[in-house]
Amino acid sequence: MTDWTCASFDEAKNVLRKWREEHARRSVETVELWEHVLSRHPRSLGDELWLVYEQ
Repeated sequence: MTDWTCASFDEAKNVLRKWREEHARRSVETVELWEHVLSRHPRSLGDELWLVYEQ
């Protein structure tokens, strides 16, 4: 398991995008990335925000 608390916003966004493209099911890690990184600036995701919500 990876410690996502030190991930940058761009790293987190890219990891989630990669998992979506690979159709990877990583629910726990997705929630951790959201809670620790992405939830601080959700509007920075633009339209991708809805994809992250679905993920």
